[in-house]
Amino acid sequence: MATRRFEPTPAWLHALAEPDCSCHLLLVAEDAGRVVGWCRVFRDPSGEKGDAAGTSASIGLGLLPGYRGLGYGKTLLQRALGWAAGQGLRYVWLATRPENERAVRLFLKLGFRPTGEWVGQEQVMIRSL
Repeated sequence: MATRRFEPTPAWLHALAEPDCSCHLLLVAEDAGRVVGWCRVFRDPSGEKGDAAGTSASIGLGLLPGYRGLGYGKTLLQRALGWAAGQGLRYVWLATRPENERAVRLFLKLGFRPTGEWVGQEQVMIRSL
């Protein structure tokens, strides 16, 4: 899925170059062979959110506008959470814009809670596993 905001980070470059590495998970949602959404889980190698190295991970999620609110995001997140728990991670976190009310409702429904931290204009939400 093309996006104007995407700048590949080292984590993305690694995930794309090493798809079988256990330090990340990349998922896509398809409709009739067309990619309509994605979800990624990147393990925090240095304990970036104050936890021991390798016990937390960041999650990212994206869906094309016409596919929001149809269950694709929930399914992707549930699979990502299951994978993360199976990897022995203690918690996952994400950052989202608070005005993205549909996404915030989904994250809250799936057990994420705001931390009070911000990454730019996005609020950080965390979920224990």
